[in-house]
Amino acid sequence: MTVGVLLLNVWRVIPLFFHGPMAMVDPYIFSDFLPRINEAQPLSSRSWEYILAVLTQPAAAILICLTQLRSRTPIYTPAVASLLLLLVTTTTALYFVELRWSYYLYPVVAIALAPWLAALYHAELRRRRRAPAREVAQ
Repeated sequence: MTVGVLLLNVWRVIPLFFHGPMAMVDPYIFSDFLPRINEAQPLSSRSWEYILAVLTQPAAAILICLTQLRSRTPIYTPAVASLLLLLVTTTTALYFVELRWSYYLYPVVAIALAPWLAALYHAELRRRRRAPAREVAQ
């Protein structure tokens, strides 16, 4: 009841509130200003080489999260892998819409990749310790 009364009062005072955050924006913003802003452009406006380059790390993070969900020796718990998968896929999808989402995408990708890279590093250290020492030829 209280929420209904509040929404009714908002509608009476500011009727454009329910038309979204861009209801009262000057049309010049959409026609001339935003098309010239690099960060407001979609990823599809770039060359395929650029798209491939910027999506390599998010694709790796998505693949790692997917494999961690089914792994017998997971690096992440299934809950963490699911959360990271959700965050990476959501921010990647938003990055397709506007380039400004890269500021949110790459920290999430770094969080997803960091434990995996650390596990690779430790596996390599264990492998080197088990390998027989090679004598230097003189």
